[in-house]
Amino acid sequence: MSEQFLKANRKVCPFIHRQYEECYCNSLSSQDIEKTISFCGGSYRLCQVYQFKDSSQSLTKTAGFARKILIILLALTIYFVPSAKASIYGESVGIEDLHDQRTFSLSPAYSPHQSEGGLSGYWPYSFSISWDIAYDLEAMLWHYEYNLSVTKKDISHFILEVSESALQTDFMNLVINDSSANVEGPNTWTKAGNQALPNSFYGIKFDQGGSSVSYSFDSINDPVWGNFYAKGGVDNVNGVKQQMNAYNNALNFGDFRINEDLDELDFIVRPNGGDMPPIVPEPISSTLFVVGGVMLGFRRFKKLARSVR
Repeated sequence: MSEQFLKANRKVCPFIHRQYEECYCNSLSSQDIEKTISFCGGSYRLCQVYQFKDSSQSLTKTAGFARKILIILLALTIYFVPSAKASIYGESVGIEDLHDQRTFSLSPAYSPHQSEGGLSGYWPYSFSISWDIAYDLEAMLWHYEYNLSVTKKDISHFILEVSESALQTDFMNLVINDSSANVEGPNTWTKAGNQALPNSFYGIKFDQGGSSVSYSFDSINDPVWGNFYAKGGVDNVNGVKQQMNAYNNALNFGDFRINEDLDELDFIVRPNGGDMPPIVPEPISSTLFVVGGVMLGFRRFKKLARSVR
């Protein structure tokens, strides 16, 4: 068809300028002349070739637009949505954390409230807790050893957190200073009998102490980040009685289980009870999941549209 004819007949099929292989006007055989006049002219909207090609083009344009929108949303998520930091409470520890300590600095007049050594409480002149944890390949058990030492007023008892699924039978070969021992619990320990304990937690209690004490046991439970509390005698300062106590910094926070600002220094390593906390997807991960689902759904829709043809 000539350009003059196309200009004079504005209602011809727009695909005449770029004919497809299926177009009737592409071959102009004798059997297609009638269809060419009818469909390539003003009735092109009734043409099956036009209907399919037009919908395919619209689908392609829609796909391109959808991809651009998804890319923009993803970019906004990455740059403007802060990544969620989960609390380290209850998380597995690294190899380097199996041997460490927390301490109050030694000072004749030291009465710490919240120390730089990862501890809180009141225990002049010093308090320290260290741990040494190793895995016994032959017995297939974790060996836990905690060493507590003070320079004034003996330790009366030591409470170590465990997970709420733990049983007393999970802790074997209990020893205090080279002598066999027993533990109380696991129970939820509160201020009852532990006046300075800021927040309750679930754990086992060693009801023996001294100025330098070693507590050890074996367990199938893996080491994770958690809490402890130690209690001592009563100090009398200028007629004011003060209970000796020490605990890790995280117990100062009621939300220590979810507080993302707490780090390793605020906890100690303790045995897990076997129920690792669930992993919460970060916002970016969730967005990628949604974007992936949208793209998968679109591809299935496109494949279905092709099969209809």
